[in-house]
Formats: sequence, structure tokens, C-alpha cells
Amino acid sequence: MPRWIYSLIACSIILLFNCSAPDHRPNILIIFTDDQGFGDVAINGNDDLDTPRLDAFARESVQLRHFTAQPVCSPSRATLLTGRHFLKTGVWGVHGGRDYLNLDETTIAEILSDNGYYTAMFGKWHLGKQGPYLPQARGFDDTWRQTDLYAHENPEIDHNGDIARQTGWTVDYLTDRALEVLMEDRDQPWFAYLAYPQIHEPYFAPESLVLKYQEQGNSPSLATLYAMTEQLDNNVGRLLDALEESGKDKNTVVFFMGDNGPIGNPINMQHLSEAEMARRNPLNLRGNKGHVLENGCRVPAFVRWPDKFPARVLAEYTDLIDLFPTLLDLAEVKDREITKPIDGVSLMPLLTSATDTLATRDIFYSNHDTFWPERTRLYSFLKDKSRLEFGRTDLALRRGDFKLVQSWQGSLRALFDIQNDPEEKIPLNDSLPAIYASMYADLEHWWRSDVIAASNSYNMPVFQIGFPGEKIHRAYACAPDAVFGEVYTDHLLTRNWREEGAGLDLKLDVVQGGRYQIRVKAKAGEAAGDLYLKMDDLDLNQPASPDGLWTYGTHSLPAGPVTLSLRLGNVQSESNEAVIEELWWVEFEKAD
Repeated sequence: MPRWIYSLIACSIILLFNCSAPDHRPNILIIFTDDQGFGDVAINGNDDLDTPRLDAFARESVQLRHFTAQPVCSPSRATLLTGRHFLKTGVWGVHGGRDYLNLDETTIAEILSDNGYYTAMFGKWHLGKQGPYLPQARGFDDTWRQTDLYAHENPEIDHNGDIARQTGWTVDYLTDRALEVLMEDRDQPWFAYLAYPQIHEPYFAPESLVLKYQEQGNSPSLATLYAMTEQLDNNVGRLLDALEESGKDKNTVVFFMGDNGPIGNPINMQHLSEAEMARRNPLNLRGNKGHVLENGCRVPAFVRWPDKFPARVLAEYTDLIDLFPTLLDLAEVKDREITKPIDGVSLMPLLTSATDTLATRDIFYSNHDTFWPERTRLYSFLKDKSRLEFGRTDLALRRGDFKLVQSWQGSLRALFDIQNDPEEKIPLNDSLPAIYASMYADLEHWWRSDVIAASNSYNMPVFQIGFPGEKIHRAYACAPDAVFGEVYTDHLLTRNWREEGAGLDLKLDVVQGGRYQIRVKAKAGEAAGDLYLKMDDLDLNQPASPDGLWTYGTHSLPAGPVTLSLRLGNVQSESNEAVIEELWWVEFEKAD
């Protein structure tokens, strides 16, 4: 036999024995829904709804009956991905530049990717709109991000930086993409984060499903909401069927949960009545989405891993903040390169049936409704976080059976026994004064020492210009570093550009120097005037343009941090009319 054959056999044997064993760690799928409260699933007591797939899935799962999240969207997403209370992560609202996850935070996707997992994200991100804040820069190998957060039909999707309009129902599209990816054969486990826009307003659903619920006597609004929920249920069923048919279900842990409590204020239909909201709240919990009360925070939560997690119903209080350490344990991650402390605890002892209870610990809640003396509206510009007032900040602390609530800008301050009074009807301030005083003091201490004292809490993002992989780089005017004159920040834009010198500053970091075309998206008002744009030695101005997109030409920008200043000049108005009614963003497109 030729010598080369002996050498080949020897090398093959060496390779065989040196190969690592197949990766036995489980796949992980998180299905995260939007505005789906605890009672928006039939198995949780809502007899109006048909959610057969979720009900069946729940019966096969560990049902976390007292699972909570933060009471609004972005905060819960920041908590899920970092294992930290959202106010520590740079997120402190849902729009107006307050929904950007600080770049020094470590996401679960980064940890899992570094430890051998393929990672994918589908749907609603809501933790930053550009550059390094996007999911493809936060640990996800592949992303299908919905850029228009609340579109239920024909969504615009950012697939790894390529943005295109899709057709059909958003929930169907996201499920299709997830199925394509998750059914692929891989030599590594995968982590998938599927964040559906259901059942956030506006309300849209297939006509046949809407008709079904209208024929049962429901209003058009409630019928459409229930139809959206059943459409979601159908798509979850598609995922579960595919996992079972492929045999992947045996080694896939599936988490299903909502991001906050229910709300009924669609912009496109009649708002739900109190009676209709009550039908969605079979436990008669207090509050709604946005409230730190129970109905704002308590959400459906089911976890399934066949043959590993015994199906059962658990009453122990658990929280979204516990997901991060639980996933680390599931993925057997030992080397945890996390620079900031994790606030949650692993739920593995509960899920594996090793115990029915956890050690008493503190869970903190807050929302996006901050207050300071100069504030005139929800998205007013916060000049200095030292102006924030603890006593008028919506906060809550859960400790064992007790919950201390400060809500509605301080008009409600009460201690409740959630175990015996889940409806939060009986304040215990007077009957248990020592517990009330202690928990209230601890809540204030946490807010001041862990949140306010953090260097980058309640901040605005630094917009990255020239970030690799992006074609258009935008700095959003709703997230300024400073505001001048009567200009005010709003949901997604700025308004009231009127007087000479009015304007704002934005913090930028030019990560790639070069020549950029500069444009401003704005709506001109009735008065005449110029908009001056300044960056270091660059000093440009343009008169108000009626077409909504003002061009400033192509200019060289050096790499490095810089302040972008926008100011009104040459204002000509006799009746205090606006020169600019709305200003959205400044965008930069690389020209070379």
C-alpha cells in the first residue's frame, strides 16, 4: 500500500479523535409580543378569544402565572436583552431619542454569538434607529428589522442593512422568514428573537377573522383586536408545527411572553370602552399599559422544553429581567464577558422543577413618564437630570408578597400585599408602617444611587456618521444635546422654529471621514428665514424649502466627535409665524 495512503489514514484518525463532540446545547426561540396583556390569551381566562395554539402550547409548558415586564415597549426590550433595569441602560422612554440602548451595554445576543450560537432577530427592535444601535451591530448574525414599528401590512424591512418594502401581513412575513432560517440544518445551536408587532395599535386584521368576532357581538374595534390576536395565534402555531415536524422541538426551548400590559387606544378606530377593557382583564388587575400597577406589568409567559421542563403552573413571582441569566445557564455559558452587573436571577431551578420558589429579591418597575419643573409635555427636552424629582416619578418595588407603588406622578403612594390583594385595592401604609417606610426608602435609594448616579442614564444618543454597512446616516432632531429658543422636541421630530437664533445641537461621531452629501428633512412654515448648519469649520445656510428636503451640498467631514448646530437666521415674520413647522433629521450620504 502506498505510503501516502497510510499518511492519509493516520491524519484522518487524528482528526477524528481531535474533533469536538456535537454541540448538544439547545436552540432558543423567544417569541415576544407587543401590548398583549395577561388576559389576552384564552387560557388565562378570556372566554371571548380563540387562541387554541397558544392554549395548547401553554399546557405543554411551564406557565409562569405571575410573570412581569416593564409597563412600556422599549424599556422591556432593553431589560430582556441586557438583564438590567432599563433606566440603567440609557433607555428611558419609547420615542424622542429615549429609546436607544447605550453602546456600552452587553446584549444576550453578543454573549451567545461569542459562545458558538448562530443568532437571528426578526421584527420590532425599538432600541435605536441607526448605526451601532441596530441589531446587526448588537450581536445578531442576521436581522429582519421592521423599520415602521407599527405597520401590520406591507412592512418596510431592514435585512442586514438592505431596506425594502414587503407585501402582505407583517406577522405572516416575519413568521415566513423565521421558518426559513430556523429550519436550516446547522452545525451549531441557534438563538432566535422573534418580536411581533401584534397586537399594538393601529388595529388591522384579515376581514374574515374580524367578521367572526363581530358576529359574536363585539364592536369593530374589539373584534379587530381579537382578530389580530387570533392571527398571531395562527402564526405561533405555524412555528410550533414546523419545529415538531422537523424534530427540532425536542432540543428547542421556546419562550413566549408579552412586553407589557394591555391598552385600547387605536389611532385608526374607536377606543375600547372601560367595559371592553375589563373583558380583557379577567383577573380584574389595576391599571393598563404604562402603569406600574399590576395590569401594566403582568403578562402571559410560557416556557417549553419537551422532556426537560415538566409542564406545570407556577405561582412564584418572576420577571423579564430574569431571562438573561436563564439563557446563559441554558447555553452553558461559563466565560461571561459582561462589564455591568446583571439584575435578574436564573429561572432554571423553577423550570426544571428543582424548586417551586426563589429567594426573596427586589424587582423595580418604572415607565416613560418622567417629571421635572420645566417640563411642559411628555417629550420636553431634559437639560439636566438633576432636575428630575423622585416624588413625581412613576416607580414600584416588588419584594416578596409586597409591592410599593408610586404612580400618577406621586398622587398614589401605597403598599400592597400582592399575594392576598392582586387587585391592589387595599393600601397597607397605616397598618404596616415599618414595611411601607422601609420599602419607600429603599426605592428612593435605588433610584438615586443606581439610576441617577449612573453616568449615562437619562441621556441622548450620539449619532454615528459613516458607520460601516449603512448607506444613509441620520441624526434625529428629536434627540438633541441642547435646545435654543422656543423649539420643542416631540415624539419623532421637533416643532416651533420661529425666532432668530432658535435651534438645537446634536452630538455626532464621524466614524469614517470623507465627503458626504448633507440634507435636512423639514416642513417649511409661513415665515421666511434661513436654516444655518454648523459643524466645526463648516458653516452652511439654506432658505426654507417647500419640498421638505433641504440640500446643503457635498462636504468633507473629518473623523471624530463633533457637535452639529442648527440655527434659524434672517427670520422675516410679522406675526410670529413658524419658519419651520417640523424638522425631522439631518442625513449624510457618503459621496466617495
